[in-house]
Amino acid sequence: MKKYRATKKDIKIIEVKNGFLKIDPMRYLSGYEKFLKVYQDEIDKAEKIEAAGGEPDFEGACKKIMDAFDKLFGYKACEKTFGKGVTPSWDNFTEFFEKLEKLSEKWWG
Repeated sequence: MKKYRATKKDIKIIEVKNGFLKIDPMRYLSGYEKFLKVYQDEIDKAEKIEAAGGEPDFEGACKKIMDAFDKLFGYKACEKTFGKGVTPSWDNFTEFFEKLEKLSEKWWG
């Protein structure tokens, strides 16, 4: 079985708030599951803490999600996408991926 490699025409560039992100379908597909796990784990932790009457560390959770986002899309991708010095909310990440999902369906079927 041949290993698939993305060609230049498969790789897409999207404009974000402070620059551009390169979307390589192979890197995106393989890395998205890892990102999603970090995202869901942080949400689950926060919900458990809230249910026990505690105060979750939302900023710390979002920073972990930001690191996972940068691993998925490249160096300073979060800063380019959401702004320098900005800690995006969970809703910001959700909105980004909903938009990206529509684009990826259009690009790659």
